Amino acid sequence: MSDGPITPGPDPAATAPRPPHPPIRRDVLGCIVAGYEKGGTTLVKDLLRNTGRLRSAFEGGLLLVDHPREGIPEPYGANLVASWQLRPDFLERYALCRSFEEGYRLLRDESFIRRKELPLIDKTPRYMACLADVRRRAPGTPVVVVLRDPLQVTCSWLRLGNTVADAAAAIRLSTVGLVDAPHDSADTVWLLPFAAAVADPAGVARELQAWLGREYVPYDPTHQLGTSPAGEAPPPGVDTARLDLSRRWTAAELAAIAADLDRLIPWWRLEPAVPSGPLSAI
Repeated sequence: MSDGPITPGPDPAATAPRPPHPPIRRDVLGCIVAGYEKGGTTLVKDLLRNTGRLRSAFEGGLLLVDHPREGIPEPYGANLVASWQLRPDFLERYALCRSFEEGYRLLRDESFIRRKELPLIDKTPRYMACLADVRRRAPGTPVVVVLRDPLQVTCSWLRLGNTVADAAAAIRLSTVGLVDAPHDSADTVWLLPFAAAVADPAGVARELQAWLGREYVPYDPTHQLGTSPAGEAPPPGVDTARLDLSRRWTAAELAAIAADLDRLIPWWRLEPAVPSGPLSAI
């Protein structure tokens, strides 16, 4: 028998899988939108809001922790209060909620949203990186995962002063979160290539609303969708030219960025080839 120190094993309570949360009523939380940071989730959220009688504002982040009593991580909490026009003490009262459904109901009922009977969209790109936990915390809630060409995602990151390595690390983390999520009942996850939403917003909206079981409102191309860089007027509808990277980058610059991505995440060229539809069918 060894006389050396005894090293305690892992705490079973700490390593055991956490139990699922109760489902959230669909008339409270209609769907979740996740994806890459700077990957087109805002445009898809606006498309759903414009055609499906759903309501939303800026990123929620509610499901990044395991219970409302843990609060809402920053900067999501402060952004939520500002963009949803909530009372300053909302975060303190939210932390008293006994379930996520109660928390989303509080958010819906106390926000600027006028039609309180309409369900919410929680658009938080970072959910893709922890998709298994998000689906456990909101079991059965439909999740739309937006997949954008990593080269386009990277160029968006570069415009904000980040590096290719920064973008590649975020893309890798999000992709691992998607791949590692259990695929049981994966018909509640819809993979949506961003390019498809840009090419045919009306068709994609109709398809998504049918999948969500919601009445489809005809797509209005004059409604503003997505965001635009500071100093630029927001385009009406979907600006397909925004996918043309050659407007801002030379061929040599794009080749250099692509070469860096080949080195950092060699599989990135496979991403745009993912078909649209339920995860269970792919």
